[in-house]
Amino acid sequence: MSIDWRHLIVRRVLGIGSAEERQAGRQRQAQRRAARAARRQGSPVEGEQPQELHTANPWAKVARAPTPEGRPEAATTPVVTSTGVPWSLSEESASARNARRTLRVIVAVLLIFFVWVGVRTSLADLTASEDEGSAEGVAELPAAATFDTTAAAGIATRLSISALEWNADNDDERRQQTIATDYRAEDDPLDWNGKGRQEVLNAIPGGVTVADSGDAAIATVMVKVQHYTPDGETWSAGEAEWLTVQVPLVLDGGRMYATAGPAIVGDATAVTYPPATATDSDHDLSNETAATGEAFFAAYATGDVSAVEAPGATITAPATQWTTATVTEWAVAEGKGDTRYATATVEWTNEATEEQITNTYRVTLTQVTGGGADRWNVSAITVAT
Repeated sequence: MSIDWRHLIVRRVLGIGSAEERQAGRQRQAQRRAARAARRQGSPVEGEQPQELHTANPWAKVARAPTPEGRPEAATTPVVTSTGVPWSLSEESASARNARRTLRVIVAVLLIFFVWVGVRTSLADLTASEDEGSAEGVAELPAAATFDTTAAAGIATRLSISALEWNADNDDERRQQTIATDYRAEDDPLDWNGKGRQEVLNAIPGGVTVADSGDAAIATVMVKVQHYTPDGETWSAGEAEWLTVQVPLVLDGGRMYATAGPAIVGDATAVTYPPATATDSDHDLSNETAATGEAFFAAYATGDVSAVEAPGATITAPATQWTTATVTEWAVAEGKGDTRYATATVEWTNEATEEQITNTYRVTLTQVTGGGADRWNVSAITVAT
């Protein structure tokens, strides 16, 4: 038998087998299809043993990778059960379902509990922080901080204008009416002697020193006044000057008012609010220090107290045309220690016009030791409160 080499070479190159080979291949394909159909129906395949079930991934694909020699690697035998089915779903038992549901309920309850505890703790901490901050804010806020210093400065300025302006030719009733707006007592807060003429040209509110209690203060006002001297039946304008005065105020029942008239001072602002003192007087110390008070105010009227003030004190004396300051009353309150407080009633006189007004002061006395003897000197002065 002759061989057609050309046809054989072409079939080998193109991968085309002979008629017998193609027929054999079709038979093998038919057998494989029949075997697969039998497996799907659960029937055993002739000549094939049932395989045991292995824990393999039923979804893995069987790969045919070439071996190093170039031959195709044999396919891995699929994993099947005893019935021939590659895998199957088994029904979950009732106890397993109940256990799974119970576990879910427990987890959900625990999550809700922890969330509730966290939110409640956060809110409690926030509320406690706010309450603590509010309590601290109230505790740290001094009572003096609530005092209306703007109103105090306004009242003191208005009273200073009303009280420091007068005219001997006019009825004093109108002046007293305007004073009564800010001064509760019925008497003249300056006890003006009814002589001379003085006008207020300007008034500027200054600082306000508030008591620690928050219900009292000392307001400072700068007042520009015009003095007049009598010239027959008329008045001749003299020199104008600026006076620094202090006005004590209290807050009572929601209303603020002055407790005394404007007192002439040298300092622009009260350094500290004087503390409360006993109402009873120390008569022995009052008599002992009376000369000290007289000497101090005599120097105070001249504008220089450096020779009579206590060592280390910085008292500014006023420079004014009210040239004489006479102490008419002097009383030292009972107390202990080397710092005591006196109340001084002082009568100011303008010798050129014979005008007189009265001011009341709180004087701080400090005991000084030197030269083998103790003495009391003035270390501070404010308007009496």
